[in-house]
Amino acid sequence: MRVRDILMATAIIFGAASITACDNKAPTDKKEPAAAQSPDKPVETAEKTDEKKEDAKDAKTADAKKLPFEATGPVAIIDGKEIPAERFNSEVDKLMRLTGGNLPPQMAQFYKKQMLQRVVDEYLLEEAVTAKKITVTDEDVQKEYDKFVARFPSKEQFKMYFERSGMSEEELRADLRKRMRHERLLDDVSVSAADIQEFYDKNIDRFKEEEQVKARHILLKLDKTADDKTIKAAEKKAKEIEALAKKKDADFAALAKEYSEGPSAPRGGDLGLFPRKRMVKPFSDAAFELKAGEVSGPVRTDFGYHIIKVEEKKPASTKKLDEVKDMIEHNLANGKIREGMNKLLKELKDKHKIELKEDNIKLNVKAPKSPMIPGLGGHGHGHGGAPDGHGHGANDGHGHAAPAGKPAAKPADKK
Repeated sequence: MRVRDILMATAIIFGAASITACDNKAPTDKKEPAAAQSPDKPVETAEKTDEKKEDAKDAKTADAKKLPFEATGPVAIIDGKEIPAERFNSEVDKLMRLTGGNLPPQMAQFYKKQMLQRVVDEYLLEEAVTAKKITVTDEDVQKEYDKFVARFPSKEQFKMYFERSGMSEEELRADLRKRMRHERLLDDVSVSAADIQEFYDKNIDRFKEEEQVKARHILLKLDKTADDKTIKAAEKKAKEIEALAKKKDADFAALAKEYSEGPSAPRGGDLGLFPRKRMVKPFSDAAFELKAGEVSGPVRTDFGYHIIKVEEKKPASTKKLDEVKDMIEHNLANGKIREGMNKLLKELKDKHKIELKEDNIKLNVKAPKSPMIPGLGGHGHGHGGAPDGHGHGANDGHGHAAPAGKPAAKPADKK
């Protein structure tokens, strides 16, 4: 299998700005059941979300320029050669740009240690790359860049990635080149069809999906403390709307826009697909009892009266191997590459004389002396989501993660 092709499916420079241990297991795609929710919480529009992000970005500009921790002298000496403060501070600056300057003060000490370890790791890897005379051509980088861009749903989403991450195309290309150089230090890593089949068979429960329905609703709000008169008036109005919704050729979406008092009203009451446990029990019980195309009578919840129309029912199912094999291949490749890189880094550290100069890194924020998170503290070199603390992946503070902006499942109105 072409491992780099797999990894590029989740390539975004500077993934999430958190660093985790190299001895943690790679994340699974098993989803835990969500807590029961109401179908009545507003769904924030993309426009409002972007506005808030821009406001937050403007407010934090000054703070982002001041690093939460910075080197004032060499951060390490390796075989008599210094790693200068500028190299360390450049990496911290990237981290701050990614987070918009929003790094929790209580995590500063933790990130300081992890950032120090990471620049040491990269120094060792670059030395190894130079010793082996490994090269990556501009053509190689362009191919990886093109694959990277192709992972975004649209050119607009890709452009948005640059805007939100605060990085340039040149930085993206440089990071791709660095990743490719480091990968070429490893022996060939491959994932066989047999490996994929074995993982699928042993973890079949991960690929099971619950029964779901696609529905719309009309909400008439009612306070939980409403008196009998108010309750009866709301129920009467709900029955009147039910009658309208059950008329032949009734346009439920139009009725929802006209009568619903819920935040989904502008969308015609659309809640999308949802499993039973996502909504509060009275709502789910009613929705899952309906057949596709049917409209419910008034359903009382703590939020008021609902008129529900089910548009589609999706039975419980298990994803077929063909549907998930790319994801499985990607995860297995991540694990093998992470193990290979951790082994390589250990060998390099045993081979070289390393003296850390942590005293040359000062904190510019008040933080607990030892805010280390239990179980964290490694510095592997994984890819695309491997929790390793150094490598190329989400949750590592440095590498490549799944493309930002890729549409997620539409959330239902929630409590």
